[in-house]
Amino acid sequence: MNKPRTNQERFAQILLATASEPDSDVVLPPTKWWGTEIKALDPVTGELKTYCGPNVPGFFRQMAEQYCQKNGLGYCKVLDELVAEIPCKPNSYTPDFDNMVDYEEPTLN
Repeated sequence: MNKPRTNQERFAQILLATASEPDSDVVLPPTKWWGTEIKALDPVTGELKTYCGPNVPGFFRQMAEQYCQKNGLGYCKVLDELVAEIPCKPNSYTPDFDNMVDYEEPTLN
C-alpha cells in the first residue's frame, strides 16, 4: 500500500487495517458512493474513449479504490464522491427532481 499523504488517508489506512483483523469490534462508518470512469477503445471507430463506470462504495477515496481492486474493477478510475443522482423525465432531457437520489447525510447543528 502507498504511503499515506494526508491525515485522512492515514486514518483510512488505520481503520482498514483494524477492521480487517479477525474478531475486530471496529464498525466502519456509513459508506459513501464514488463515481468511476473507464477508458476503452471504441469497437467501431477504434478511438480511445472515456465511459462512465459503476458507482462504488467507500468511506474514503482510498477505500473505493481498494474496493475496485478487490472486486475485479481495477480498470476503473475512481473520480469524485457522488452527492446526488438526478434522472431525466421520460423521453426528454428535463431533470426529474422528484425522483432525485440524495447521497449526502444531513448535517445537524
